[in-house]
Amino acid sequence: MTSEVRKLIARSFNHNVNTGQLRLFDFRFDVLPVEFISYIYEVFLSDKQKDNGIFYTPKKLAQLIVDDVIKEDKIGSILDPSSGSGMFLITGYQRLLEIAQKQNLEPKDSIEKIKYRTQLLSENIFGIEKELTAQRFTLFSLSLQIFIGINPSEIKDFIAKKLKESKKINLFSEYSFFQNIKHANTLKASDKPFEDKVFSYIVGNPPFFKIPNTEEFQNEISFLNSYQVAISDDTKKVAKNIVGKSQISQCFFLKIKDWSNENTRFGFVSNSSNFYNDYSEVFQEYFYSHYGIEKIYELSRVKKILFEKAKESVVAIIFTNNLEDSIIDYYPVDLGLFSEKPFESLIIQEDKAIEIVQIELKTKQIRLRNFLVGNQFDLDFVNKTHFQNDILDNRIITLEGSKSKINNGLQIVGKEQILSEFNISESEYKKLTKEQRTTYSNKFKQKYTNTSYVKQFPTPLLEPGDLYRFGYNNSPRMYLGDISNFQRTRNSNIYALPKILINRTGKELKATVSLNKIFYNFDVYSIFPKENENIYLYTALINSHLINYVIDLSFRKRVDGSYTKIGYDAILNIPVPRELNEDIVKQISDISKGLSEGQCEYIKKEQKLNELIYDLFELSYWEKQRVNDYFLPKSRIGRKRKALDGYKNTLKEIVGFYFESSITIEETPTDFNLIVVKISFNNNSNSPIATKAKKYLLNEIFEQNPNANFLASQEKIFGKDCVFIIKEDTNKNWTETKAFEDGQDILKRLIPNVDGEGIH
Repeated sequence: MTSEVRKLIARSFNHNVNTGQLRLFDFRFDVLPVEFISYIYEVFLSDKQKDNGIFYTPKKLAQLIVDDVIKEDKIGSILDPSSGSGMFLITGYQRLLEIAQKQNLEPKDSIEKIKYRTQLLSENIFGIEKELTAQRFTLFSLSLQIFIGINPSEIKDFIAKKLKESKKINLFSEYSFFQNIKHANTLKASDKPFEDKVFSYIVGNPPFFKIPNTEEFQNEISFLNSYQVAISDDTKKVAKNIVGKSQISQCFFLKIKDWSNENTRFGFVSNSSNFYNDYSEVFQEYFYSHYGIEKIYELSRVKKILFEKAKESVVAIIFTNNLEDSIIDYYPVDLGLFSEKPFESLIIQEDKAIEIVQIELKTKQIRLRNFLVGNQFDLDFVNKTHFQNDILDNRIITLEGSKSKINNGLQIVGKEQILSEFNISESEYKKLTKEQRTTYSNKFKQKYTNTSYVKQFPTPLLEPGDLYRFGYNNSPRMYLGDISNFQRTRNSNIYALPKILINRTGKELKATVSLNKIFYNFDVYSIFPKENENIYLYTALINSHLINYVIDLSFRKRVDGSYTKIGYDAILNIPVPRELNEDIVKQISDISKGLSEGQCEYIKKEQKLNELIYDLFELSYWEKQRVNDYFLPKSRIGRKRKALDGYKNTLKEIVGFYFESSITIEETPTDFNLIVVKISFNNNSNSPIATKAKKYLLNEIFEQNPNANFLASQEKIFGKDCVFIIKEDTNKNWTETKAFEDGQDILKRLIPNVDGEGIH
């Protein structure tokens, strides 16, 4: 930072020598966006706060939630129980001002306008914030909102006049909102902010982290251990029996009930794990049983735009206390055409919303994470695959001495090994830093492992990255000998007997047969088919496109994250045909055995093997195509001639069958990385050509709200005698599978049957 810059900053402050008060005077807060103040807050957030999941809410996300929560023009009280720098409260207040102006409630006179806005603020905006600095930011930001659009000279004239007349100013004396933003801990029993008050709207973005059992968080621990949650009229549970893994954000979802009634509307940002992870099942059951969900915006794919520094992805959820016939609109928000800088806009495609019956979530007929990948067509196919087939659980055994049919490999060193090996006491261990513990762990590994094969260390140790499809790395980075003093050695039989090894982590399943003794670590699973029956068949199934597709849709955790993994349930529920065609099984097993023995390369047998597995499961043409298209490497179509022929021919075949006259399909050139396809049902159609439709769409996107970052749009626009389909220029949007889906959607809208389903 140069001296000139430092002087400029210094000049931006006035200092009252007597009080020590600093005064900012060079900034124009009537033109600076509200995000600027919240951004200042984020800049000064400590690393500790960031580690604890405390992040300011982007204006674009707060606006989306507030607009859904206050969807009617009804002024009411707003509470944010974790207000941070005040983004939700500022956005909520702006929405109330908008309503007041629509209803001509706001006076025209500038001074009366200030008084009215102060009253509106004091009567309707409330917040709770644990961090004192953040609370002050909120008060400051809200104060600025009162003066937006007010001529400063009118305020100066009013002040001068009042001082001359009575030597005092009563502009803010009647209404004050400074007590509305409490510096308090929402989860502290003794604080009890806004006790017995009920709010019209409750919004927020509570922190998300596991509450540590430390002195700093004793109030939160006390909440877990003592807060009583009403389950029914005569049944209560302590919070810790509902909250999964001491997750603090779940505590907020329990607490907000205290400030609500049957008319309260809620809108929150939540970490995704609250609704996707198994350890939160009890919380999920509570939430689905006590709140009626209206909308869920799945935001994991756009995390880098909204919460780039957050460790976990998020959802935005709109809900009420009304549980009657709750149908959820689930919006999978994705990166799209205008997601990159400078726009960073996220288009919510309203016609891609998935309707979810909430009672099916409550009764666990479906899980919310089922909708993370794919669409309703994918889910229907996966459900059919599970329903029509047996599962691998019935084809494998639990080894004597093991606790489960699925076996994790060993773990080398833990606390007990460090205490024993280095003669360290429990109290001394607790004082060690993370780096010191890592140093001891590495010393232990150096002593009891080796980086190459030697007589003392003859057996390789496999990690997930060492596994290939039908093989493994013959030169791993670690070899072992005696493992008797390791942290978790497991049952020795799981290393010695014939088995199938499967990676627990990674973006795709890879399995191989191991007939000899070999070690593997905790992130590798092993299974043991009954009497080694069909060991090569099951290995081929696990490696196949079909099973990887099913696992991605149903079981894989953090599909788009950096640490994707699967649990035991994924392996146990791998579909296996109830009746095995002996001829196909032999062909699959022979290829699998040859690959496992290194007789040929997988890439040369991949297509043949997948086709045989499709036939073993008796998949239809469209089901095979769906799986193949799912694994299609993503690329641009650009100006490749005939690249859309498969899509157009399929669409014409599906839709054209139901029309007497032939249909025509045209597409635009692919500038702007956008493709528009026009389907005309009348050869004499007067509707705009596809190129004009694309230009109109771009104009609409930027005219509807040039400053918004969430933009409503539709993938299909239905005209009088045509349909326009607008999608980004990527090959996965224009496959035969997508043509089938688009055709079904068009037919459902134009020629619906009784139950509204597709008719093709």
